[in-house]
Amino acid sequence: CASALRNLQLYVDLKEANRQALYMLAVAAEYKDKDTGDHINRLARYTTLLSEAMGMSKQEAENYGLASMLHDIGKVGIADAILKKPGKLTDEEFVIMKTHAEIGAEILGKSKWFAVAYHIAYCHHERWDGTGYPRGLKGEEIPIVARIVSVVDVFDALTNKRCYKEPWTVADALAEIEKGAGTHFDPKVVQLLLQLCEQGIIP
Repeated sequence: CASALRNLQLYVDLKEANRQALYMLAVAAEYKDKDTGDHINRLARYTTLLSEAMGMSKQEAENYGLASMLHDIGKVGIADAILKKPGKLTDEEFVIMKTHAEIGAEILGKSKWFAVAYHIAYCHHERWDGTGYPRGLKGEEIPIVARIVSVVDVFDALTNKRCYKEPWTVADALAEIEKGAGTHFDPKVVQLLLQLCEQGIIP
């Protein structure tokens, strides 16, 4: 029994160490921008809540939430002049900015332990109608976890101050997201976000 308990404690300690390592990696990726540093914590919470609402188990939803913190890790490869530009990006700058999805996939694709984070980083800018990037995936071709993160990422970006914009009200942000249901976003995920907001669970 004592040996089994020690093994269990080692497993628990290792699991917590892995969680902390993931969190520190996410913070390192966002370190240059405090706004987006806070963003990853909110994103993890919203992703977990929406995943549970989608019918995922509590453990799976929590794993999705943790993995969501690495959604923009590819931005470590984007110049600060573009990342922190206080205005609209030029077409050329936007082309560079879009490469963060592929950079993130390259970073995370080397380990099976980051498989969920890999799909999020690679696919959270894909759109339901197939007009997103980097691969133009459409509908259910887009991994469900990336469809969830796509919605909550935009929701959080709209409702919080960024270097290029002031925060929107929750009502305005939800109205904008609802307009994108069926084109930008998975309609089912949008509907669940609206319900969770109506219930006061999010934000």
